[in-house]
Amino acid sequence: MIFAMGTHRPGVVRDVTAALLDEGASVAGSRKVMLADSFAVLVSVWVPPESKTPEEMVTHINETLAPAMGFSLTAHMIDQAVAKAAQAPVKRHLKLLCPQRPGIIKAISELLKVGSLAARVCRRPRPASA
Repeated sequence: MIFAMGTHRPGVVRDVTAALLDEGASVAGSRKVMLADSFAVLVSVWVPPESKTPEEMVTHINETLAPAMGFSLTAHMIDQAVAKAAQAPVKRHLKLLCPQRPGIIKAISELLKVGSLAARVCRRPRPASA
């Protein structure tokens, strides 16, 4: 987990993610919080096994880019068991309201497959009209 905090300005998250990508990390997720003119951002990263560690990446970014960015980064390793649990598949539900047309279910299923998502269509009976 990478952490940055400082005075907000446009492009803060862009600069953090660009610096991490340049170091070879992949951004898995991020959250930014703003209070008044300050920001805090948490970035979850994945680092290839043959790459630098997140700590080495952050050290390099802080030595080379932090003065220009106006803030520095901090790396915190999270427990691998927690990280694996966070990456476990999560069941999500998609509710779609659209006009009926022939082939709509097939078309939606194909779109979901492109994103490597499994689709199961559940048809609920329509309520009886009064």
